[in-house]
Amino acid sequence: MKDLIAPLKEAKLSTAIRNNVQVLGRGPQTVVFAHGFGCDQTMWRLLAPLFAQTHRVILFDLVGSGGSDLSSTPLWMATLATLWK
Repeated sequence: MKDLIAPLKEAKLSTAIRNNVQVLGRGPQTVVFAHGFGCDQTMWRLLAPLFAQTHRVILFDLVGSGGSDLSSTPLWMATLATLWK
């Protein structure tokens, strides 16, 4: 089992960078906003600041969306994207 986990620990790209994670607010409770397929975290641009007044808000982009690291995009998503060109 250790041999399977070791490469994951050595990965140089953090989740925060890979998924373009943004943290807003400092409230005692945390709210995580996740977008749907074909969107990115900007869909929460009007709602997130309101929640950030009283909560800690976490926004992120799913891999292959918005400001995420596109090199982490699964091959099937890259193939699917070519259908719209």
